[in-house]
Amino acid sequence: MSRNKYPEKSRELIIEVSKSLFIEKGFDKTSIQDIINHLGGMTKGVVYHHFKSKMDILSAIIGIDDDKLLHEEWIGSNGLEKLQYAIVQSLSDYKKFSTLYAMKISLKSPSILFEQYNVSYNFLIPKINEVVKLGITDGSIKTNFQEEVAEIIVIYFNLIIGLRINELTQQELIRKFEFIRNILEGLNVPVISDEIFSTMLDLAKYISTTKK
Repeated sequence: MSRNKYPEKSRELIIEVSKSLFIEKGFDKTSIQDIINHLGGMTKGVVYHHFKSKMDILSAIIGIDDDKLLHEEWIGSNGLEKLQYAIVQSLSDYKKFSTLYAMKISLKSPSILFEQYNVSYNFLIPKINEVVKLGITDGSIKTNFQEEVAEIIVIYFNLIIGLRINELTQQELIRKFEFIRNILEGLNVPVISDEIFSTMLDLAKYISTTKK
């Protein structure tokens, strides 16, 4: 296969095949050579042209939905509603959580921690910070802690809950959801609406079922 003929299609195929193998065999038990063997003649050079390592491929798999959320327009008539929209979209992606479980991934690995930290601080926090600022301007959010609110939302959902989601029980998840709702309401940012909390409960139930 030509290295540069259809670069985007090659990249998508690598991601698709890798995802299937990670689910079938587990991330740790899948080698780069396993992936190459299932790519229909694609060379190792093409794979390494797109991805530096197996972890790089994994980052692309788990980062696709975050990237989509970052670049789409968040729906809402004001800053608070836009923020609520983003949270609902993120929590509603049960398929992503199911994939992570199926891959048997250790989410505490340094590479994954670094990737989540990088995405959170360089992309998600600035994006949410803009929306919080919009909410303060339009009056839907009343807080003196604009940047801190953006940070706590991203850090709590992505790092504290997100990276431990394989380990938490249904009751532990619900408790953490209740905690972050109380914290944000205390900062005059009532972003965790009844709809969002209901979505959180659905996610907790889904995760509990998946673990059985």
